[in-house]
Amino acid sequence: MKSNTIKILNQLDQGKISCKKAIRLINKKNRRIKSTRKASKLKIYVSEKNKTIRLPGIHFCFLKFLTNIGIYIANISMRKGKIDDEDTKKLLYILNEIDLNIIFNELKNYGPFDLVHIKEGKDTEIKISIL
Repeated sequence: MKSNTIKILNQLDQGKISCKKAIRLINKKNRRIKSTRKASKLKIYVSEKNKTIRLPGIHFCFLKFLTNIGIYIANISMRKGKIDDEDTKKLLYILNEIDLNIIFNELKNYGPFDLVHIKEGKDTEIKISIL
C-alpha cells in the first residue's frame, strides 16, 4: 500500500475522520493513479564510445507477435531434436508456462517509465524505456 493510503487508514483508526471520508480520500487518490496514460511501445538505446544504437519504438502488439512466433519456432525445433541443450529446454518449458501477454499488458497499464537505465563511466549507456 502507498504511504498516503496508510496515513488515511491510520486517521480512520484514530477516529480523526469518518469511514465515508476515508473511502472518498482513497478513491480520489486511486482516480489519479488510474488516469495515467497507458504505454504503447518499448524503446532501446545503447551508446558506447563512438557507437550509438537507437532502435525505434516497438509497439507492444508487434512485440507480442514476435515473442509468440519465437517461442513457437523454438518449440518445433525442440520437438524435432535440433535443441539438445538442457538449459534451453528448461527455459522453453518455463516460457510455455508463463503467459507473456499478461506481462506485456501490465507494462502497458503502468504507463511510461524507464525499465533499465545503466550508465557506466562517461561513454557507456544502456536504456530500455516503456513509452
